[in-house]
Amino acid sequence: MNSCISEGLPRESDLADLLLLHSGGVFRVGPGLDAIVVPEPLAHDALDIIGGHPADPVGAVAALADGWVFFVPEESDDPNWPEPVRYLRGGSTIRLPPPPGAPEAHDHARWIRWPHCGRVFTAPLLLQFTLHALGKRILTS
Repeated sequence: MNSCISEGLPRESDLADLLLLHSGGVFRVGPGLDAIVVPEPLAHDALDIIGGHPADPVGAVAALADGWVFFVPEESDDPNWPEPVRYLRGGSTIRLPPPPGAPEAHDHARWIRWPHCGRVFTAPLLLQFTLHALGKRILTS
């Protein structure tokens, strides 16, 4: 994972504003954040494990037709994410759910976690470790 911090990247609170602005529409990933798409059952289990941590390492999470989307800092793709997670780099597009309180989307997209207090990012290494552990458990059971 790239540990460099760039002065030119948007602040997390600015990214939360962008999510709100694009809620219900198409959102272009980056700069400053990437996204991972996790199959719903695996994402649900991961959120159960790390979502209750006192440090609150989970940011915004959107449920879309092809999985749950977690937002991570840009260049969080090293080490690799486990299969079947899809990593979306800057320039990729996703359709975000409508903002909380708005009528439900026709495809049932919704926010699982909304970025309260401007928190958008999920701690990538913690999520990655959890997904690897869950994947091994699923494969060996």
